[in-house]
Amino acid sequence: MLIALAAAAAPLAAQEPATLHPSDSVIVLQMADVQALISAYPTTAMARMLSDSELHEAIGSVVAADGPPLDPLALAMMEYDGAVESGQMPPIFDLLSGIASVSYSTSVDGGDLFAFIEAADDAQDEAEYIATHLGSRLVVDFVDEPAAEEVFGFLATFLEEESPSNVQVRTRAITAPGGGGGFGTDKLTVRSFAPASPDANLDPFTPTVRIVSGGRRLAVLFGNAELDASLQQMVAPSPDTSAAALFLDGRRRFGDGNGLALMELYMSPFVERAVAMQAPQALPALDLAEGLFGPFASMFIRGGHWRIGLEDGQFVTQGLHSPGAAGPMTGMIGSRPLDQAALSLAHPDALVTSVTSLDPDVLSRTIEMLASEQGEGALEQLEQAYGFRPERDIAGSLGGAISYSLPSLKSLLAAPNLMGAAALDDREGFIRGMDGLFAMAEDMGGDVQVQRSEYRGSMVYTLSFTGALGSLPLGDLPIDPANFFRPTITVMEDRVLITTLPTHAKKEIRRVAKAKKKDEAPGIHEGIVAMGVPEGATTVGYADWPSFFGNLYTQLKSLAPMAAGMAGGELPFNVEALPDAALLTRHFRPSMRWVSRGDGHVQHYAKSSIGPETLLLPAMGVGVAMPRAMAGSAMSDDAWVEAELVEEVPASTDAELASARTQETLVEIAVAIRLFELDHQGAAPESLTALLQKTPAYPGGYLEGGSVPQDAWGQAFVYALSDSGYTLWSIGANGIDDGGAGDDLTVD
Repeated sequence: MLIALAAAAAPLAAQEPATLHPSDSVIVLQMADVQALISAYPTTAMARMLSDSELHEAIGSVVAADGPPLDPLALAMMEYDGAVESGQMPPIFDLLSGIASVSYSTSVDGGDLFAFIEAADDAQDEAEYIATHLGSRLVVDFVDEPAAEEVFGFLATFLEEESPSNVQVRTRAITAPGGGGGFGTDKLTVRSFAPASPDANLDPFTPTVRIVSGGRRLAVLFGNAELDASLQQMVAPSPDTSAAALFLDGRRRFGDGNGLALMELYMSPFVERAVAMQAPQALPALDLAEGLFGPFASMFIRGGHWRIGLEDGQFVTQGLHSPGAAGPMTGMIGSRPLDQAALSLAHPDALVTSVTSLDPDVLSRTIEMLASEQGEGALEQLEQAYGFRPERDIAGSLGGAISYSLPSLKSLLAAPNLMGAAALDDREGFIRGMDGLFAMAEDMGGDVQVQRSEYRGSMVYTLSFTGALGSLPLGDLPIDPANFFRPTITVMEDRVLITTLPTHAKKEIRRVAKAKKKDEAPGIHEGIVAMGVPEGATTVGYADWPSFFGNLYTQLKSLAPMAAGMAGGELPFNVEALPDAALLTRHFRPSMRWVSRGDGHVQHYAKSSIGPETLLLPAMGVGVAMPRAMAGSAMSDDAWVEAELVEEVPASTDAELASARTQETLVEIAVAIRLFELDHQGAAPESLTALLQKTPAYPGGYLEGGSVPQDAWGQAFVYALSDSGYTLWSIGANGIDDGGAGDDLTVD
């Protein structure tokens, strides 16, 4: 009895929300401390951006094409405020201010979600089977009883008004066992929503939704959740009979040093198992999705235990799941530890890059399997005709890692330098494979031509498109498709490169040769070094998205005047008021991630300025106006400002803004030069003043404004012609001309 009383009197914050849910749950989601989340959220990049008055003013000036600047937050809040005033939705953050914790679970008979779905598909009455074999439970604990009563009243009223006519609503009072335990009272109210007629093929007296409220706890039970057993668990939770055990192993592996835990999730690996059972040939697509979309794709596909925390204003995502279902390509990607040589595949100048291990043996077996479907002896026939075998000379020649890298985008009017790389163990074998592959492609005909050349000891294969592929319409943009995309495969000494243009490949060859001449080891990306890759990692990734999207925005901003001219000057926004990229990105940081395998598990780690709030905020109707939405709630404006100062993120310096403005001007001049070349049979101007020439097509000149602009430090840009084209640069803040190298700012 004393133990029961002590448990009932224990503070809610000390309880583990997962103990309130069945141990056979296939989905468990919990937010153990909502108030800590509300207090910490203002330190995040998104919250800081939403409270940035300078940014609001800049956006308002852009939105107001005519007239005074508008308040973008006021615009975003119009629909939300109207809904609140009309009573269609509650003030969400007012409700959140009273919530202590939230947890949710879904349980099925036997604890196997895949078996449950298969059985439901085979059931004579699928609706009845689901209603009697599936149950869900939502438990919300509040900071006090008035907050709980407010939410219960709203929820009950909403369900009564929205329930179809064949649903009967019944309300009854019950006495909870053990004095009510976690509810804080033994006087509970149960409101049931059940079919009022047999139209739904259910027992009309079997409730399908029940809301249990009392004290500081609110529970919503769906489906087959048995009321007495559910109440017993929610009154006196026991870790031994709850879903809490699902999290124990993950917490041990995750450790305690990753900030505030915002959310924990356990999911059954239903998606992966369904694919493995019904479409095993699609299993490689799951690996590809993980590579492209990172841990959130793994969370959905692989299931397992996941934790999202907040540390120094950034979201930390950790995951733990089983190695995955066996398929024809299992283990080909991300199954082996990376070494230093593999990490050097990431381009040192990349803003976005990733490296993952590759098992060439699995790739070779996959090619053999696919070839066998073409008939016996298909590979032997290929070798007799063209002198190569793909599983031996291409797949078998590769090393143990592949990567992709995306350096800074110099211009939207030029091909992006998207670079793929693969480690290479047998250079001669791979060249033999490439020669045979392209000889076969030439005999088959088509719209692709291959040029084979050698550059500084590397073999370069350049693909050119003819026919329809080589003349894709690009509207009025001054882009030549032939110069925009010519995929190039370059076979170097220790790696294979895939680039968008041969010039990109040659630049990389020169970079590697320069390092080799200085007897330097291949460099590893500074971002990867800084993240501290753990020993045994099989995949690593680094993404400076603030710089990447800031760079992309700068390119688009430089083209905005051209778009305005093409539209006759009638655009729905003020082009001249577009702010600098640094103002848009200054609150965000680069992201990083790694994956490792061991002891029968796969572990994920990711750190990013972007978190789940990017999806939750719009869904909750708050949009970008969270600071204003919280007016009058538990978080006052003073609390917002105080929390904002917890993490100090340095604002952009004058030097950074000057560099950003100079880079924008460089892009504008490069665009003008390209327009000049199109009007002069590809010839570049003799000097930048030639861009001031006025033509019928460009009455303001290729470079409008009446004079050649200077950089942000009041210095003239340097322009030089050569046989290969031109170079353009600013000597930069130090005022020293390094010929376009060193600290000079350049544009390709």
